[in-house]
Amino acid sequence: MTKKPATRLREAVQALADIPDPTERALAAGDMTEAVRDATSDVARIRSQAIQQLRTDGLSYRTIGDKLGIHFTRVKQLETGETTGRRKKSATAEEPAES
Repeated sequence: MTKKPATRLREAVQALADIPDPTERALAAGDMTEAVRDATSDVARIRSQAIQQLRTDGLSYRTIGDKLGIHFTRVKQLETGETTGRRKKSATAEEPAES
């Protein structure tokens, strides 16, 4: 039986924590941080495409939400790539004021 990707990721993080030399551990952690940052948008795209396929297959937002264990409105957000209200608010708060 193959391990789930999330399990393999957790194991990689544990292996990182187990590196005895602090310099090597810090360098490896930097590499992993960059890799995770780069992969995040790919993972979001893969999830969005999977939801789009489920919709193409005729499933409702509610049915997909039940299958994924998330609210049906979140399913629509994930399908369209919308950000949550929390992210919208923080993005707005970070914008500089116009003079």
